[in-house]
Amino acid sequence: MTEAKVETQREMIYTVPLKYAWYGPHNDRTRKAVDILKKFIMRHMKVKEVKITQELNEKLWERGMKNPPRRIRVRAAKVSEELAWVTLPEHKFQFEMVKKEEKEEAAEKPEEKKAEGEEKEAGEEKEAEKSTAKMEEKEKAKEEGEGKKESEENSGKK
Repeated sequence: MTEAKVETQREMIYTVPLKYAWYGPHNDRTRKAVDILKKFIMRHMKVKEVKITQELNEKLWERGMKNPPRRIRVRAAKVSEELAWVTLPEHKFQFEMVKKEEKEEAAEKPEEKKAEGEEKEAGEEKEAEKSTAKMEEKEKAKEEGEGKKESEENSGKK
């Protein structure tokens, strides 16, 4: 991902307790720890969606699914009223915000590709027609050639 300067509304460092992840089946602990982390950030940053960076996710999962950390320090940045990003405190955020204009351009590109695809299909149809026309000409030439041979044979017999 490329670094992009994004104005954050609020950036904080939290210590998130993950001890309640241990109150369940041992094979669901790290998954539960991720859910606890997301709920904690939602509650404290007042957002509806939380994105976890790859570095933080790897840190949570480095000891496997049965043994997550008891607590973890994170850096949380509120990007918009509905979105917060979370990473390790020593890492800088590396994410890019996609503007509405870029989304619209991306939506238009498949339409252009479809138009190009239609042009290619039309070109392929023309080539197919040409090849069938050539095949028909060859067949006619063969029939004419066979007809000449038969007429020669008939004339030679007389």
